[in-house]
Amino acid sequence: MHRDAVRSSRRRAEVSPGHNWVTLGVVMRLPFLRCPVAFPLLCTLYSTRKHARRNQAKRLYRKHRTVCELALLMVRVVVRWAPGRQFRLIGDGSYGTHELANALCPTSLYAALRRVSLVSRFPLEGATYAAPSPRSGRGRPRVKGAKLPSPRLLLALYSLIIAWFARHVGDPGAWVRSRPWYPKKHVTFSDMLAAARHDILAEPIPSRPVAGMAESEIGAPALSEPNRIDFAPRLTA
Repeated sequence: MHRDAVRSSRRRAEVSPGHNWVTLGVVMRLPFLRCPVAFPLLCTLYSTRKHARRNQAKRLYRKHRTVCELALLMVRVVVRWAPGRQFRLIGDGSYGTHELANALCPTSLYAALRRVSLVSRFPLEGATYAAPSPRSGRGRPRVKGAKLPSPRLLLALYSLIIAWFARHVGDPGAWVRSRPWYPKKHVTFSDMLAAARHDILAEPIPSRPVAGMAESEIGAPALSEPNRIDFAPRLTA
């Protein structure tokens, strides 16, 4: 049983039986289409942690893997195919985890994954911190700096017009969880059909323009960049 994204809402979660596939697609622009399209490249079957008693088949994996772990495996495969390219992984809130963000950043433990950046949704009440101060003396070095206001508090500070209605929420901050500090930018864009809905996009690398982050998530025209490949993992049932 898995959550049905079509029948579910923000207040009610509907489940349905079936297979759950984690698909990795390449975002491409075709001359005869206005908007970019995502072509499926790799896919893996997601299984729940608890094995059903009536299921006589063996487990797919020796240990349970989450959605982010399956996505990371596919990214590592594709990165080996193109050693000289930069990649941008675009995912929804399911992929906005500390584990995936730590693996896809310039300070990643895997050298090949340092060429991959992650763009995912970020909670409105997410905690962000400034860069840690330099070490001065003995003891354990600081992991994070002063706490910054949440994106909800900074929602009305800046405005930016792109293909959709978007708002720049703040300057680069950090999303820290017992790992080396890495910078990120976050952008808020509002759904014109739902006035009370606001979504946050976060990216660990703050060198890209703010408009490019939101446009890469909503499929705006300014998506492609030279020597860069965009991936769009989706969780489908």
